[in-house]
Amino acid sequence: RWQSALLTLGSTHAIFGHTGEALRALDECVRLAQAHCDDVCLTHALAAVCGLLSDARVAAAGGEGERDASGAVERARALSSLQARCRRRAYELGMPAVAAFAEMSLARAFLSQGAAAPLPHKAASIGSDTGELLPRGQAPLLT
Repeated sequence: RWQSALLTLGSTHAIFGHTGEALRALDECVRLAQAHCDDVCLTHALAAVCGLLSDARVAAAGGEGERDASGAVERARALSSLQARCRRRAYELGMPAVAAFAEMSLARAFLSQGAAAPLPHKAASIGSDTGELLPRGQAPLLT
């Protein structure tokens, strides 16, 4: 399971502050997880990328030397889109911890931009007839 090893490698690089190496490992993890139809690993990799990109140290660095305001706005839009995808997949797969992380990450991103926080994800809107996406016995994250 190379994708799990790459996920661990990317997380380790992120812990040690090696942002570029972490992003490369997580990017490769996403590609392998997609190729092997490993939805759980893919969702964890998306969450790791979201966490890494939304980290204040990465935002303060400004990416690869990009210092104009339009670049920052574009990065913020791309990150919000990635966070929304992560949130949707976590709910679809019944992964409450990742879904909670994505909800908090989206809310923090919107609040840091001075915008109102997005509405919580509606589990019933994904397509389940009963609206139940979490494993039986677990309470919903947000109501």
